[in-house]
Formats: sequence, C-alpha cells, structure tokens
Amino acid sequence: MPNLAALSEKAIYQEAWRIVHRIPEFIADRGGRLIWCNAAFLRVVTDGDVVRLQQQLLTFPDRSTHASFLTFINDLGAQPAAWLMRPPTEDSYLLFRCALVEPAGHPAGIACTIFDSRDREIPVWGDFASVFGLTPSEGHVSRLLMEGNTLVGAAGLLGITTETAKTHLRRIYAKVGVGS
Repeated sequence: MPNLAALSEKAIYQEAWRIVHRIPEFIADRGGRLIWCNAAFLRVVTDGDVVRLQQQLLTFPDRSTHASFLTFINDLGAQPAAWLMRPPTEDSYLLFRCALVEPAGHPAGIACTIFDSRDREIPVWGDFASVFGLTPSEGHVSRLLMEGNTLVGAAGLLGITTETAKTHLRRIYAKVGVGS
C-alpha cells in the first residue's frame, strides 16, 4: 500500500476504493499489458483459472481465448462493449464489460470490469440491458443465460418458445457484439 501521507485527497479515496471494491476491474493497453487494476482483479489473477498475469501481460489459460480477447480489445470502438467467456472448469460465464479510455497525450487504454455469474452477491444486471440497448425480453433472456440456465430452460422460465428465445439470443449477440 502506498504512503498515504504522500497522496492527494483524491488519490487516498481512489486507493481506499481499489482495496475494498469487490468487482474485479483493470485497465490494459490494446496489446494486453496491464496498466492498472484493483485488489479484486489481483485476487482473480492469483486464482489463475480465468486470467493470468505474466510480466504485466494479461493471458488466458487457453490460447484461442487469449487470441479472442486481444481481437476484442483491439476492435473496441467508442461505445462500451462486452466480451463473454466460459471458465474452463465450470458451467458459468464471465462478462468483461469494457470501455475505451483515451487520456490526453497517452495511448488509448481499455477499462474492463469482470462480472462472474458464479458470484450471486454482485448485482451485475442493474444496467446491462440499458447499456447494450436490449429490450426487456432480451434482458430477461440474457440474465437467465448468464446465471447458467440453458436456452431451453430460460425459455421455460419465461413462458416463451425455444424459437422465440433463439430469436432473442441472436439479437442479444448482435447488440452486445459477440458471436457465440
């Protein structure tokens, strides 16, 4: 922990937030080099089952997942977008909600928050539908899928046909910017 006496008031509050914030967050450059992270992200990296840190570079256990993430952050435009991944050992999903950060005089960075469907205490769905312009029905389907339900199961819970759920899913993918 930095010397609090040497920090500005703003930096003191930012450091306090970084330490106690439960949701993993980080900022990386387009090459995947870590610029900043909070303590929650460091805990995720320590576990190593989702993302790893090797010499300040973000890596994923699977090469294709790593390549997919780098493609995603390199293609990220002005609008926030999400990248979904499935941890290799669990039937769950991780949502990386990322936004471009462009400080004056510095290269662009990618600010990301990781939402884990296994963590029921984090209210991940509060702004998901509005951020990505989902309809209420699409929001319900996406929430149920991210909670680990199958598409058939989500359709049953919502009282809609599987075909209707598939239509919602195609529209969700298009709006969120993912392919599968």
